[in-house]
Amino acid sequence: MAEIPVEKKSGLGWLWWLLAALLLALLLWWLFADDDNDAIEADEVVVEETTDNVVTDGVVDAAAVPVTFAAIAADPAAFFGKKFAGDVTVPGPLTDRGFWVESEGTKMFAIVIDEPVDAKIDINAGQTLAITDAEVRDASDIAGLAGKPLDDDTKAILADQKAFILVDEDNVEIKSAS
Repeated sequence: MAEIPVEKKSGLGWLWWLLAALLLALLLWWLFADDDNDAIEADEVVVEETTDNVVTDGVVDAAAVPVTFAAIAADPAAFFGKKFAGDVTVPGPLTDRGFWVESEGTKMFAIVIDEPVDAKIDINAGQTLAITDAEVRDASDIAGLAGKPLDDDTKAILADQKAFILVDEDNVEIKSAS
């Protein structure tokens, strides 16, 4: 009889199963990772559109910029007559009708419309205030402000400012005392 050499085949079937599983995992990852990228791109587009609406040809569009002390300090004339609302701190010093307020690291001078009211508001340094419906005004135009006349200290501070905010006592709420 003739001798026929018989060799056992090596079992490489598991390798094909491993490659198929890896291919399936990569396909699933590619399909589901695509959705996350769309959401990020949509957010980026919104930010770009907002930025483009604020600055056109190097000119700031004040209507598109929120009224903040930093924005007012950058271009006061663009905000004259606009309304301000927000939480501020009172670093001091104070005058009879005026006081310094600070928001997000920028200070601005504020004047209270001091008209006779039932309960006068007592603003002191160190307080946090919620101001609503304040108006940004030109510091060089203080004639005709409602209430009692401005004292010399208030006028001296305004002489060094380009803008101030004018707020009625009814629109100031003390959130935390000093």
